[in-house]
Amino acid sequence: MSGSASTSVLSASQILSDAAISASQATYSSGGLLRHQPTAKEAVHAKAERAAKLHRLFLETKRKWLSILPVQSGVSLLEILERVVTPEDESRWRAAIQLELAKLEDRRQKQLVQWRLQWEAQQQASLLRESQEAMMMSLASGSNAGGMGALPSGRSSPAPVGAPPAPPALPGEKVIRELSLMTFSELKRQVAKSMRILESERWVERTRKSNIGTGGRGSDSAAVRPAYAAVFRVRRSDGYQGMLNAIARDIRTKAQRRERRRAEMRRIRITLLNLREKSDYLESQRQSYEVYLETCTKKLAAGGDSTVSAAQARARRMHSVLPFTRQYYHLRDLQRSGRVPQFGSFKYSAEKLYYKGVIVSVDGYPPRQLDKISLTISSDVAGVFDVQVSLMGVKMPGGGCEINMQDLLQLQYDNVQTMTLYEGSVVVNTNLLD
Repeated sequence: MSGSASTSVLSASQILSDAAISASQATYSSGGLLRHQPTAKEAVHAKAERAAKLHRLFLETKRKWLSILPVQSGVSLLEILERVVTPEDESRWRAAIQLELAKLEDRRQKQLVQWRLQWEAQQQASLLRESQEAMMMSLASGSNAGGMGALPSGRSSPAPVGAPPAPPALPGEKVIRELSLMTFSELKRQVAKSMRILESERWVERTRKSNIGTGGRGSDSAAVRPAYAAVFRVRRSDGYQGMLNAIARDIRTKAQRRERRRAEMRRIRITLLNLREKSDYLESQRQSYEVYLETCTKKLAAGGDSTVSAAQARARRMHSVLPFTRQYYHLRDLQRSGRVPQFGSFKYSAEKLYYKGVIVSVDGYPPRQLDKISLTISSDVAGVFDVQVSLMGVKMPGGGCEINMQDLLQLQYDNVQTMTLYEGSVVVNTNLLD
């Protein structure tokens, strides 16, 4: 019995060992781990990334060819690449680069002047808006205090302080800077290497028809299948004629593309001007709204009369309250303690606010028990209300919160019917501001 048992144990261990070896061998293929098979999405992404890199390489190589052709010429681009660089070629190359750098510096100076003028105009407009806003606030505060307020003494705005930020790089500046650091021989070696890469990758440059000037509109068939204006192949067998054709096409259509870009820029400038005018109009409306809202808030706090002081308004509110009421005793206690809020304080029962539709529900309290809960609404800051809750005359712990008028207006603008207070315990109607 013991011998057969040991034999069966050895057989089981041998089976497990063979299974482990088979499993480990199954994870290898051709002497190595199985490679990760890319998904369809990864394959499409890799293909698009490769196409983008080759497209950029084609454009960079074409730009470098435009720098080579004024220095050397030949029957084909292949012949130019194979031609030996002489000292005269290096001299012509250096002279051409210096001329490009001089043109670039001239464009840079013109750009700096225009950039400075635009920056100063923007600063002046910003200072003018701030001055107008300060004037409106001064007039509003002066009218609320019963006077004219302090008006700005000067008409002219102060000059902008500091220097403008650095302007953006000019189109083609980076390419010219990079070419100025190369010799003509180095440039030709880079171009020859790029041409070999494009040829080995069998890259085909397809130039799409431009929609500039047409507003992006086209036929339905064009929306489904993109239309190509030309197709260029990079092949050594034809002396790189495809690259030469691409260069010739750029030179031939340069004026047309420039005119299309100008037309598009004109439309963009008109759009920006319209947006700027609309933005200025909306900004003036916002400022007028804020001044009007502040004026109304101060008038309401003063009892509808902007010529009375805050103390007179509080006394008027005290005399207007019926004696021996909840509000009467509440205001009397506040006056005795010297804690009367600047913009008033009102005490209501939750039951009264419920039947007026202000309170929608109180968690844990049915409507018939809401008379035990009191809410005190006070305001020391215009547009900010402090709400305190007390149960049978005793303030509840954590029963205080602040409500901002701007938040209520925003909820009404968003068509939100209710809001919650005290972590969702109280639901309040926000559709009573009309």
